[in-house]
Amino acid sequence: TGYALTPYTENKVLKDTINPTYLGCSVDDTGLVVSLNFSEPISIDNLVPSAVKRPDKITMVYTSPFTTKSNYKLSKDKKSILLDLTGIAPADQNVAIEVTLYGIVDLANNPTNPYPLVASIYTNTTGATQAELVNAYRNGNSLVAAFNKSIQAPGYAIVNGSFLSGEVNKTNKKEVIYHINDTSLLNCKTGLNVVFYNYSTYNAGATSTTAQRTVNFGSGASLPTITNSSFTTKKVNSITSNVLTLTFNQTVTLLERTGQITGRSTLDGIVGANTKYQYTAEAVDNTVTLTLTGSFTELATYTFSIPDSFVMDAYYNYNAGLSVTAAKLAGETSVLPGPRSIQIAGTANQHIYVTFDNMLDQSTAENKDNYNISGITIQSAQLVCNTYNCPAIVKLTVVQNSIIDNAPYVVKISGLRGYKSTYTTMEPYENMIILSNNQTLEPATVTAVKDTITLAFPTPLISGTPTNIDYAIAANGTAVTVKSVNVNGSTVTITLTKELTAGQSLLLKPSQSNYLIDVNNKKLLNMPLSVIVS
Repeated sequence: TGYALTPYTENKVLKDTINPTYLGCSVDDTGLVVSLNFSEPISIDNLVPSAVKRPDKITMVYTSPFTTKSNYKLSKDKKSILLDLTGIAPADQNVAIEVTLYGIVDLANNPTNPYPLVASIYTNTTGATQAELVNAYRNGNSLVAAFNKSIQAPGYAIVNGSFLSGEVNKTNKKEVIYHINDTSLLNCKTGLNVVFYNYSTYNAGATSTTAQRTVNFGSGASLPTITNSSFTTKKVNSITSNVLTLTFNQTVTLLERTGQITGRSTLDGIVGANTKYQYTAEAVDNTVTLTLTGSFTELATYTFSIPDSFVMDAYYNYNAGLSVTAAKLAGETSVLPGPRSIQIAGTANQHIYVTFDNMLDQSTAENKDNYNISGITIQSAQLVCNTYNCPAIVKLTVVQNSIIDNAPYVVKISGLRGYKSTYTTMEPYENMIILSNNQTLEPATVTAVKDTITLAFPTPLISGTPTNIDYAIAANGTAVTVKSVNVNGSTVTITLTKELTAGQSLLLKPSQSNYLIDVNNKKLLNMPLSVIVS
């Protein structure tokens, strides 16, 4: 009709009130592993099984497989309870058994309906038809036979007169893996006739007759490869450790639980030297965790060399050597410490520099509403320095001449977080400061010639204690070593251990302990400095 809709707003609280429904039980190919199936994901944290009985009133031989809580396992999708009954007496197989289950709820804490749940459970070990061979192929160091049913007895394979013993794949019971040790078979690139015999599915009675296939031994291998990696700091019982986590494309086992790998760091374009790190490793399914010893730099990117034959898959195939790259991230974090110093600058007292010892989250650091100076309007907040091993500096801009010399101001800062979650939100900071007493000192010029870097300041400097000139210096991204530092008049001279080439780019990064003051009590603003070698 052309009329605009009337704005409508209503707050609703959505809540799941539907009870999980028991759909019955099913059994796997063994006939003794039962799945109790439900209509939705459930929790069995508070499960209590009780009142086990046979409806035909015959006394059971023993009931512990049904009453032991640890025997009830959730499936991966949490919609089934898996109950392993391989230990029940033959007299109690293939008959209905009732068990009363308390404590089953869905993820919204709704209990089963009815509650408690009386579940009728059955097993099925009656005679079954024999498994059929579906496919046979070579996978690197193994011959693989795929069947249409789960296999209980893996049997053997005969290839060119060699007998290969089989084992059932732990993650896929319809596969049998035959390890190839014969060198001639490993080097074979043609098709060979293979005879499989003495394999059997569950409950099939006698083992099978033979099955034959021609297998191409020249086919390739599916090697275990790394699909994902992460490098974090973890804290357990107040003990901090550095953990490299590797995710593989399949389930793997470790060849050695301890050893060493080589790694190198990259930070701000500077590549560190190759370093050997000792490790202790653990493998669970397709995930390998390495706890490394040594010193690591948070937020640096590390490249580790994973050696050949580090892990093996279920088919006896080993990984090829490769490199993984991961950023070093903090795990459990602490609260961001407050600012170290607050300094005023500018020809009209229009800039205030807030210095932190730790890198900052940019979005919270540049939110001007996170800063308050009594009676002063803050126009903007800019994160002007934020690199590793260097103080982080926020530049606040206020109206020119709005700050009066030698007057105290209450400074409040809140809401700031650490860079990439290295620190959680800082506690609200509040302090009364005479800003004019904290004016900044900055070099007027920076020059570099051969092995000498010169910082020229507009005013005479204080030499000796508490002066501490401490810069990390890199030339074209490569660290260079400082030989000596001298403070004389209004000049700081830094001498390097080697001469540099004209045109090289120098970066001087101040440490948190870098300190310099002039005769007017102005303190150095710890900003990184850059210069081109003349």
